[in-house]
Amino acid sequence: MTVPFTDSGQTLEDFVETIYVRCPQCQKCAQVKRLPADEEMILADNSGRHGSRRFQRSFSSRKLSCLHCSYTRIWEGKIQHRGGPYDWYFRLPLWLQSPCCGEILWAFNEEHIRFLESYVTAKLRMKFYAQGQIRNGTMASRLPTWIKNAKNRNEVVKGITRLKALLEIP
Repeated sequence: MTVPFTDSGQTLEDFVETIYVRCPQCQKCAQVKRLPADEEMILADNSGRHGSRRFQRSFSSRKLSCLHCSYTRIWEGKIQHRGGPYDWYFRLPLWLQSPCCGEILWAFNEEHIRFLESYVTAKLRMKFYAQGQIRNGTMASRLPTWIKNAKNRNEVVKGITRLKALLEIP
């Protein structure tokens, strides 16, 4: 028996703490992470003048680092480039991507893969309802139709398995 999926209201912004990307120098797996000092500044500024904490976190400074070739870069921009199998900050290709159902299945990190897997494998999906919050802004409500479609379930699960395998490649 499969476990039902309950939409907890998570958005794509909840998965950008660590993003695995293809290093522009050596083409191996690198990471984009929020700089720790930025988190302290966000928590200290409790005024709420600059939008929600989720919004502030997604615009925090980021560091790209590759453990294979020591390549590093800092992002302190004000513009993100969202959409498709690229990171929002440096616009580098995501490490975790695989062809699936004529599309590209992608994820930022392990947590994102777990979310996709729990959604796709569930035969019963419960929608998110919270007073005062937008229901169609959640990650589950924004997934592409081809991922949501039950007829693609087996193929998408295979794609998720391929994404998991990419995490094991050094």
